Amino acid sequence: MFIVVQEVALKKQNTYGTSKYIETSQMTFTIGEVTKTKNYHSNSSERFERPIKKAYKISIHKSYRENKKVKKQQRVITTVDYYTLVDFWIGDCIMHSRIDDIAKYFGISSDELLDMIHEKIEPLREKINKEFETTQEYHARVEQRKIINKYTKAKDAFAKKYNINSDEYDYCYNVFGELTNKDYLNKIKEQHKQRSSYYDDFFNNYSKGSYSNNSYNNYNSSSYFNLKQNNYTEDEKKKLNSFYKVLAKKFHPDLNPDNDTTEEMQLLNKLKEEWSL
Repeated sequence: MFIVVQEVALKKQNTYGTSKYIETSQMTFTIGEVTKTKNYHSNSSERFERPIKKAYKISIHKSYRENKKVKKQQRVITTVDYYTLVDFWIGDCIMHSRIDDIAKYFGISSDELLDMIHEKIEPLREKINKEFETTQEYHARVEQRKIINKYTKAKDAFAKKYNINSDEYDYCYNVFGELTNKDYLNKIKEQHKQRSSYYDDFFNNYSKGSYSNNSYNNYNSSSYFNLKQNNYTEDEKKKLNSFYKVLAKKFHPDLNPDNDTTEEMQLLNKLKEEWSL
């Protein structure tokens, strides 16, 4: 039992090549009284031509003797064109039901049949891909992937830097990283600066004990604290204070308008008291 791959000629190549470049566009819209312009990107409608008109018919053959005569069983599995072996894995190009039927017909498992196909077609696929890597289409595809990867990383870094949704990047920059709306970027920077200033003031005051809220401090007089003595060094207290700030920022109700974090803040205040911060 063996796999046969037969090259056949196509009259017409039907597959579309890679887009030649990435296009950028903008859309302006108004929500309420706010007008915003967002950058978008898409693949160009202009695509590379694919001139090679070849396909490969894949079939399975089995020879056997009957009444002293050699007979042969064969079934065509599928036919794939040249560029399909560039764009896809062979297993994705065959209907699973057909694999199951043919495997059952020859008395083997579907996995065994797929392994046989893969073993036979893989050298051809590697040869075709090496040929494809010499084309302009391949180099354009690589360049476009680099652009998208760089764009994705830039969006993530932007969101992390300003603590905002990554989509806000698209109101400032296009897919190539070109600044398209300096005013909007300055607005984001100013808002981030104001938020940072608010957080700094809040945590500085809170750590000094100048911020009070009865709902958070109800437990401060608990005997829980009176029974404990802490032996933390000044260096350890500095570290504990940094822990406290992180947790306070996470659980303070002013920063969690959609969640009730009262219990978390009460517990955090217990720790603050115990740590003598």
